[in-house]
Amino acid sequence: ERGAKTALVSESGEQDDRYETTPGVYESNGPIHPIVGEGYQLQIRTGNNKNYESEVVTMRDTPPIEEVSFKLEEKPSAGLMGIQFYVSTQDPNNDTWYYRWEWEETWIFRVAYRAYLKYEDGDIKSREENLYTCWKSGRSTSIEVATSKSLARDIINEYPMYYVSSETDRLRERYS
Repeated sequence: ERGAKTALVSESGEQDDRYETTPGVYESNGPIHPIVGEGYQLQIRTGNNKNYESEVVTMRDTPPIEEVSFKLEEKPSAGLMGIQFYVSTQDPNNDTWYYRWEWEETWIFRVAYRAYLKYEDGDIKSREENLYTCWKSGRSTSIEVATSKSLARDIINEYPMYYVSSETDRLRERYS
């Protein structure tokens, strides 16, 4: 929806207006700091003055991740070997039931050729720093969700979070 006015409104009356950054995409001007136990509602007014409101959703306390594990596995669909990362968690109060995760990764890699020289102030000079070793980072681009709603207990065990193929340079030296 383009040209709408959107806001996240708390039960206590605080309002976080969203701004259209690109057509149909709305973002906050700053970080949101929801309060556990408080209810929030998304309100939308379209360009043709139709109003929409979500249900009020109470912010729940997030159970900690209990374990991140990994296994060397083959992805049969691609015929590739790699590392499958898993996440496990639970809510002993049986109150969460729905989970969403994001991840970040960082790894070391080496460039194909070392840079021994640099161009500075019109001259070619020797480099003092090592530009052979680099670090690269990435973030999740998919929405990782799981539910334990159909289970007797609120437990997520070894949810397959992310797969890193051995075909990439990510697992060669250091990975986190």
